[in-house]
Amino acid sequence: METLTPADYSAMQACIDIMRRESPDCANQIDAKIKFEGYEAAGEFAACHVQSDVLKLRPWEVPPCNIWGHHCANAIALRDRLLAAGVSVFVPDPMAALAETERAKVQTAK
Repeated sequence: METLTPADYSAMQACIDIMRRESPDCANQIDAKIKFEGYEAAGEFAACHVQSDVLKLRPWEVPPCNIWGHHCANAIALRDRLLAAGVSVFVPDPMAALAETERAKVQTAK
């Protein structure tokens, strides 16, 4: 895994928290991943889970946080937009984060 930033860890934690709130089974699953595979692996797993749900991805589509080794133009384009905006690729809701970044730019420009 590449070097993670504080924003990446914050986004991963948000995704872990979302998974824990989904159901007791999801909470147990993410806690077991943390225990047996480590925080970063669990955070990436949680980000994939949450982003796939929020973006309403089909089973064969990949979220922007998990394009390593995949050839998915949409996920790569979204990942590139997130990085260009200075947003972590692990953010729970990529489209909302991009919209918020754009709103902030417009407010700053006024």
